[in-house]
Amino acid sequence: SATEVAKTPEVPAELKTDAFEYYGLGRTEPMKLAIKQSGQPDKVGSQTFKLVKVENGVAEYNLESSDELVGLDTASFKVEKGGIRAASNATISSDQSTWELPAGLTPGKTWDIKTTADSVMKMTGTNKVVGTQAVTTPVATY
Repeated sequence: SATEVAKTPEVPAELKTDAFEYYGLGRTEPMKLAIKQSGQPDKVGSQTFKLVKVENGVAEYNLESSDELVGLDTASFKVEKGGIRAASNATISSDQSTWELPAGLTPGKTWDIKTTADSVMKMTGTNKVVGTQAVTTPVATY
């Protein structure tokens, strides 16, 4: 009998928007992070978005953390042509019509955010792109 090797799904080009790149979903290497909290030792580790599946024009990713960041947050995301939506998050339950990050990130673009009534953290607001630039942190430049 033949052994079938699981094939990594391919993300369609139309999903690889500026939001996809900005969010780091196109990165193959882990993103190094250091979380600082007043009165607490720094927590250092990395996070990686792992592609779970591509189905019906939607790519699904899980956020995986390593080292001291394990257990801080678990999240999954859905990537659509219009941008990225949070599918699940340990601390925030978003209205499924809310964009985590929409495509077309030009200065002046706005989008509303709203958590659901059962969310641990309550949030309502409007995000606005004022500009884009590289960010340098103590661990890397993104």
